[in-house]
Amino acid sequence: MAFNYKFQPEHLQGIRTTGMGKVRFGTAATVINAIQDAKLRIENDPSRSPSEKKALLRKLLDESAPKLDAAMNKFRSEVIVNMADRTVETRSKAKGFKSLTEQLQLFAALKGAMPAGSDIKGLIASSPELASMAASLPDEVLAANHLSRDFADMALKQHYPEIAEADTEFEANMEELNRLSDIASNVLKDVEDRALGKEAAEKRVDEDNLLQLGGE
Repeated sequence: MAFNYKFQPEHLQGIRTTGMGKVRFGTAATVINAIQDAKLRIENDPSRSPSEKKALLRKLLDESAPKLDAAMNKFRSEVIVNMADRTVETRSKAKGFKSLTEQLQLFAALKGAMPAGSDIKGLIASSPELASMAASLPDEVLAANHLSRDFADMALKQHYPEIAEADTEFEANMEELNRLSDIASNVLKDVEDRALGKEAAEKRVDEDNLLQLGGE
């Protein structure tokens, strides 16, 4: 079954993309639309025989696949590298610049000052400094004190909403990257299925260079 999906103008930069993600998505989506347009022009050309159309589709695939791959790699890098780095940076700033030793000392002091039966979770969640401390503790320390990584992360986000915003932005763009990757794969596969086989194309006479004249 033909895969003729094209992006409408209002969706050329994605649906949930943000920042440079919109630009990178748009570049790849534009290449996809151009491939689809060229494919339909070739298939609807009444002057071409079926074998000629297959040869042209092979040429389209060979020329367009590297361009689409390059555009997808730039979008992938924007999401997986740049946006992921920003989420890590945002979380690191919220945790502050105390060393692990200092955070462990603060946690020990907190436990030592608390009366028996006190709600350590409530206290941590109520303070930005203590939430930063808890988020900096190793998993084994949290577990040993009946705390969890999810709790520590939730407490941190409660005081630093920019963390949740960065996470949401990353997840949304990641979803768009996965969606675009599927579409790009289907577009290239559809052209590949219709095109002249790669081995046959390599043996085909090059009509642009029929006369190979030697001499000066």
